[in-house]
Amino acid sequence: MSINPGLERITSLLSFFPPLSIPVVHIAGTNGKGSVSALLDSTLFASGLSTGRFNSPHLVSVEDAIRINGRPVSRARYDRVRALVERVDEENKTGASLFELLTVTALRIFEGEGGGGGGGGGGGGTDGRKVDVLIIECGMGGILDATNVFPTPLVLACVLTSVDLDHQGFLGNTPGEIATGKAGIVKEGGVLVGGKQKHREVLEAVEEVVRSKGAEVVWAAESFVGEVDVEGEEGGDQEGDASQPFCLQPFSPPPPQPVLTPLPTNLRGSKPTGTTDSANLLLLTHLPLPGSHQIDNLSLALTTLHVLRTHAVPLSILPELATLLEDDDVLKEGVRSVEWEGRCSWVELPSSFGGGGTGRTTVLVDGAHNAASASLLSSYLDSLPLPTQPRRRTFILSLSSSPPKTPLQTLLPLLRKGDRVACVEFTTPVEGMPWVRPVGREQLRECVGGLVGGEEGEVWVGKEGEEEGLEGALKWAMMEEGEEEDGLVVVCGSLYLVADLFRLVRKG
Repeated sequence: MSINPGLERITSLLSFFPPLSIPVVHIAGTNGKGSVSALLDSTLFASGLSTGRFNSPHLVSVEDAIRINGRPVSRARYDRVRALVERVDEENKTGASLFELLTVTALRIFEGEGGGGGGGGGGGGTDGRKVDVLIIECGMGGILDATNVFPTPLVLACVLTSVDLDHQGFLGNTPGEIATGKAGIVKEGGVLVGGKQKHREVLEAVEEVVRSKGAEVVWAAESFVGEVDVEGEEGGDQEGDASQPFCLQPFSPPPPQPVLTPLPTNLRGSKPTGTTDSANLLLLTHLPLPGSHQIDNLSLALTTLHVLRTHAVPLSILPELATLLEDDDVLKEGVRSVEWEGRCSWVELPSSFGGGGTGRTTVLVDGAHNAASASLLSSYLDSLPLPTQPRRRTFILSLSSSPPKTPLQTLLPLLRKGDRVACVEFTTPVEGMPWVRPVGREQLRECVGGLVGGEEGEVWVGKEGEEEGLEGALKWAMMEEGEEEDGLVVVCGSLYLVADLFRLVRKG
């Protein structure tokens, strides 16, 4: 089954269920949607609200995409509701796509369907009660995405993360064209919160869409890394104190980043803040998500939360947001508690995967799947305080086949002369997405070889009689010339490959 954007099928399917009733924050963009949604989810839950969050693609299993209060729903509950949705689809011949079936399943679970028969939700919604607020991520596009089904009276705010080239075959050939479709989720008279953009044409396209709908756009200001020891803040006693610096061997993760974020003033229709001094709206938080690009995602999330607690549009829908989010400590706790697996995250491998006498070996995993996210991963790698003379960098790569995007476009910002690279294929079929296919290993090797250099670099694809997949690549990556490799190992190129890694780790 191929991807077929449009709202006719899902609108028809939803018409056979009770109307949607939960206020929503709707998120579109190319990169950063998952991180922003995780930050919003964590903070809204910290405020006392029960939350439902929908992300795609899923990480390890399909129910990972549907979360209540930050935790995946149980497989039993997912299966019950999915069976109901499929039966309604078949009986009424709506012809919904697999992603549309998944989206409706998520929305019905959030509305309380299938509750009372299994755990996994961690709170609201598991006993048949609907959640208080939704954080919904677009699957691929925007205005024609299956998630764009919420009536205007339910949409608290729309959010646009960074926009770049991706899925051009469906979304457009320029960043401006893609941005027009993604920003199209904003409602008439609504509010759109926009993140940092690298293409001026994106800004112009968004402003035009917002203007045509009589809506308001609020652009997040640039956050910056602040000092940890700030008078009146938790400071030096905060988790992530510089006394525990990043180290590969023995492994110590990078400490949370202290980030200062300017929050917007003079929002149209916002409630009085009691001050016009923008300095009083400079918020210090401690961000556990690694990478400088996450600072921009944090700025967008905090700006969105500030809009939710001050702007007339969201407060007309959910007035209690003004009180629940009023205390900055709630925002700080939400940021401090956020988790987002598989995105610039560190994973410890059992010794059976090649750690040998070291017991466990730590690798970096990231779902970077296009040129923009590969460039962000490259910047993160450059920022790590590695030894002055480290071993060569080792990558384990798999890419999704997504013409017209080419492997070279994705890998050019990431790989360098002298890198070691293992080329593998992630496991297929991917549950719920049978159209997803990996780039073949030989095609990947041909591209990689030209980037890492013939004799300088080293490319592995497995040989006859060897393990050719991820497990074999991990064992190769941990060894060099018969000795244990203690340099940096990165598993990346596709979230589906990262999912394979988590499955291996969980099997032990």
